[in-house]
Formats: sequence, C-alpha cells, structure tokens
Amino acid sequence: MSMFDGDTPQEKRHRNARTEASAAVWRIVQDDARNHGADPATWTEKRIIPGFTWGENTPLPEHQFAAARALTKAARLQEYEAIRHARGRGTSWEQIAGWLGTDFTEAADNAGRSLRVATWMYALAGTWPGEDFPYDRWVYEPRLDWPCYTCGARIHERLPENGVKLDQPEHTADCARHAADRAAEQDRWDELDDADDLPTNPIPDVARPPFAPALRLATPTTEEPTP
Repeated sequence: MSMFDGDTPQEKRHRNARTEASAAVWRIVQDDARNHGADPATWTEKRIIPGFTWGENTPLPEHQFAAARALTKAARLQEYEAIRHARGRGTSWEQIAGWLGTDFTEAADNAGRSLRVATWMYALAGTWPGEDFPYDRWVYEPRLDWPCYTCGARIHERLPENGVKLDQPEHTADCARHAADRAAEQDRWDELDDADDLPTNPIPDVARPPFAPALRLATPTTEEPTP
C-alpha cells in the first residue's frame, strides 16, 4: 500500500506536477549546459551522521532559478490559453473562477470584486483579487481575445461589467450562444427586487484611467501573458 493512496485527486495532481517540474528544471539546466558549455551542477555532500555522507548532484542556484522561471512563464501561458479556449466554448467566468480554488473566491469577496471581473483580470495579467490591475500596460482598453466556437466571430472581451451585449459586441446577430448569455443575464437582473441593487461598479477600488482612441496592445494568441 502506498503512503499516497489516501491523497485526493487534487493532491495527486499537485504531487505529480512537482515531480514533473523538478525533472523539467533538470532537463532545461542540462540543455543550457550543452548549448553554452557551462557546468550547471555541483556535487554537494550531505552529512548524515559523523563519518557517513552521501552526495547529491544539484544545479547551481542561478541555473536552477532561470529554469524554474522559464517553467513559470510557460505554465502561465498554458493557463491563459486554457481560459481563452474555455471562453470560446461558452464557459462562464464564474466556472473558471472555480478552477482557481476557494482562495481566489474568498479573495474576490474580500476585495469587493465580482468573480467575472476578478477572473478576467487574472486571465489578462495574472492579477489576484485585491491587487491593482496594471492598466498602464495597454495603450488602449485591455481586452481578452478569444474565438466564439458558436458563431465563429473573434471576440475582444472588455471588462465584464456592463453586460454581455456591450462587453462582447463582436458576436454575429444570429449567435445562439450570445443570445442565451444575454437572456440569462436579463433573468438575473429581473430577479433583483430593487433596481438600485444593480451592480454599477463592481471594482470600486480600481481607478481606471481614460483611454485615448489610439493604437492598443491587443493580446495576441501566440504572445505569453504577464505572469
């Protein structure tokens, strides 16, 4: 019986990821050594009891850090592409927020941000709820680009605070997915007893600068987001 038999699927996933990440760091370090002729490893002796030691071949810290940093950026890009794919398939921002775990949901509650807004910010910039969104990284209004798999339009999703009609205007007129999203949103608004309860500014702690109608830095499919 393995000592890990009682692990949850999430714990197993994290353990496997740690193992794969460690192996990947070693492969990157070794490739760097072959490509640049550098010695990436040192032989470190660890003393167990007096008179007995064992050796472990470990990367030099600067090589290990550089490899880990490269993996972090690559993993962040995988997250970004997964979110784009999910939005194209019709996955809601609330569902994607659930993938980020209860810590993310609690942080959004504490920051006074809706899950839609908080997850959109995370998708674009890796911003955790409660952190300021880096609007100054974009020349014009930041948007998340993704293809709608229902109507085929390329969507440039704006900050999801004004309703799907305004936040995703690029859908075709006959897009069934867009029509369903708008209907569901209207139903949610109709359920509110008092019109004053409608969310007018889900991110009061973020001051958005005015955007000039100039060139913007759109987020391309192949360009990695900021980790």
